[in-house]
Amino acid sequence: MSELDQTQVRARLLQLLGRREYSKAELRRKMHEWQVEPADGEQQLAQLEAENLQSDARFADMLVRSKANRGYGPLFIKQAAQLHQVSSALLGELLASEELDWYALARRCYEKKYGETVPADLKEKQKRMAYLQRHGFTSDQIREALIQQN
Repeated sequence: MSELDQTQVRARLLQLLGRREYSKAELRRKMHEWQVEPADGEQQLAQLEAENLQSDARFADMLVRSKANRGYGPLFIKQAAQLHQVSSALLGELLASEELDWYALARRCYEKKYGETVPADLKEKQKRMAYLQRHGFTSDQIREALIQQN
């Protein structure tokens, strides 16, 4: 692809941001694919951020809410946020917000998969615990979900 001028880069970035929120890291990767000079790319990102068109805080909020709505816990979300290079301080604030009850979310995730059935034996209980662990819930949240089930 031939090099893009600044207005073309901005137009593409705005087109992307019009669809959903993007982290700066994602936009940097896109511009790298478009062969945009790093200095020019950083200038574009700074301008978009100054105009409040791109925000890592909004992206992080969107990421946390979308993953939580799909039944994933805080550990899974932390890992996903690392891929997008979201600030750990910002992510910590969002995960600790009182809007999200991780224990209730773990319970809903458990009930969605297993309903009200009781595990038949220890092997089945471990299988269920592993399922919640893969979904990124902490051991306390998993334990609470299983206790409430009994």
